[in-house]
Amino acid sequence: MIFSKILTSRIIWFGMSIAVFFMPLSQMISSRLLIILVFVSMISQLNGNYFNKILSTSWDIAIYFLVLLFGLLFLSDITIGLNKLETNLCLLAFPIILNRVAPVSEAKVHNLLLIFALGLLVACFVYLGYGIKNSIQLDTWSINTFFTALSILDFDPTYIAYYLVIGITHQLYVLYYRKTSFHVGLHAAVVIFFFGMLIVCDTSPASVGLLLVFSFFILKFILEKGERGKWITVALVVTLIGILFAVKEVRGSRSDEFVNDTWERFALWKATWAAIPNYWIGVGTGGQREVLNDYFMSHGLEKFAVKEYNAHNQFIMTIMTNGFIGLAALLLLFLHPLFMAVKTQSMLTILLVFPLIIFATTEVILGRYQGVVLVGFIHQLTLVSMMQENTNPENRSR
Repeated sequence: MIFSKILTSRIIWFGMSIAVFFMPLSQMISSRLLIILVFVSMISQLNGNYFNKILSTSWDIAIYFLVLLFGLLFLSDITIGLNKLETNLCLLAFPIILNRVAPVSEAKVHNLLLIFALGLLVACFVYLGYGIKNSIQLDTWSINTFFTALSILDFDPTYIAYYLVIGITHQLYVLYYRKTSFHVGLHAAVVIFFFGMLIVCDTSPASVGLLLVFSFFILKFILEKGERGKWITVALVVTLIGILFAVKEVRGSRSDEFVNDTWERFALWKATWAAIPNYWIGVGTGGQREVLNDYFMSHGLEKFAVKEYNAHNQFIMTIMTNGFIGLAALLLLFLHPLFMAVKTQSMLTILLVFPLIIFATTEVILGRYQGVVLVGFIHQLTLVSMMQENTNPENRSR
């Protein structure tokens, strides 16, 4: 019986690794694998202790889903709300799967994040290959040609940029703290490659999140009084910051586009806030489109209505759909892992979660599967690991 449980755990962990690998590559494959793994996890571990572990790491997700379900009561067309629930279902998948293979050690956390980076590398090479093919066919070489290639795997460039920031963050972490068996040059090369792809994506919100990560390593290095062996990471970070600002300067001719994009986001935030009919309970789960479009059309913002824009801010959008009650539930999703990170002194968790908060202020990150699966993955991977660290203080990570 014990051997059977161990074997099942290893099979589930292997399946989880494959699902994480395909997260940046294929929504269809990763979602199908998660469904299978949830089914296998639950039928192979039906006992009270297992469900208690799930609840201990995902009570905030449970509250969030209860709020979404409550929001269905205010919809005239419940199908819209059910589609929203379906998009967010993978938030529930990760606690079921990861608690089945617990304990998740620090080494396992790094292994899964390295597998994620490997999948992201493959995806980037696909984008580059397609971009080169387009450039040859069109007989023109420009960054725009490569930018359009980013849609070949049915990924929005914004979400690719978010994945790249998470990939860079983890690579810098293992490089700085030497938590790797690979040569440091390999991790540095991956960081540089991902950074180059991020420049191609050209998304300012992702760049802001990355600057936050960069600042952490510089401040950490200064506070540690330039600890030897870590200057390579800091030198790389400083160089990338310089390149990032240089690229922004070179793209100065496109400053109007940046200003327009910034203005549009502020205009969308303001319009969405003004369009909310009830700040306590909202308009109902997924019911924002009709309300927003009516507001846009009646207030001279027809171009927003034509493109069916959302708020481009997860927090404001949540208030619109589920009110302040929904906002409280959403904040719990981000604050729960951060609270545990402070308690267990997990720097990696802080580094991974804070960019997600930045992304949520400039995009409805839980509005698409690519964003939901990223949030769910980081949320539960860190929490399940930290729960183990909390019960074994001697194993706490830095």
